[in-house]
Amino acid sequence: MIKKQCKQCGKEFVLSDSEIKFFKEKKLELPKRCSECRKENKNSKVNNNDKVNNNDKVNNISNVKKDNNYKSHSYDNKRSGNKKTFRSIIATGLVVLVLLLGKIFNIEINWQDLSTSFGNEQTNVSLEFRNETMWEEHFVKHGNEFDYDTKEEYLRGANEVINSSSSKHKIEAEDGDDIYYDVNKNEIVFVSSDGYIRTYFKPSDGIEYFNRQ
Repeated sequence: MIKKQCKQCGKEFVLSDSEIKFFKEKKLELPKRCSECRKENKNSKVNNNDKVNNNDKVNNISNVKKDNNYKSHSYDNKRSGNKKTFRSIIATGLVVLVLLLGKIFNIEINWQDLSTSFGNEQTNVSLEFRNETMWEEHFVKHGNEFDYDTKEEYLRGANEVINSSSSKHKIEAEDGDDIYYDVNKNEIVFVSSDGYIRTYFKPSDGIEYFNRQ
């Protein structure tokens, strides 16, 4: 029997001798996530399209409303992404204009400041959880670790970690997740290989947790 810390929720879990034997016989790596998180991830893949339970009319109505709200939120984010693309085009045009003016009027250009400003415009991203349910579940699970009152603030905080210049980044070996760890805030975000936020929380052992992934 061994104890491990879940890479997704940060909680400690136990692998029994029979479980260890099973994974070794199958020549599989020992799981890095607790059974609850593994089950959650499995269910999210099966129910990737947020299918509702047709046998429960009340839940069906509730889930449809949630899904519509989430689609509305996704649409807003897509609009935001389009605005960023448009701003990037404008920024590129401004760089060209500055080059022309510099040559015409023999103006000395501070390339470092210009490059930094343009780079920030290009690299900022805005990611989401895979669906409304996972977003809600992770906010309920980890929201009390922060000062956030709403799940929208929780999502915003995750994107701040992803875009922060003080965040460390690595690729997790087991399933290719992108991991972002803000050293100054002790906040960590896992992003799936297809670009969705898996989870966002404060690891109890700080950067050591990030280094183990």
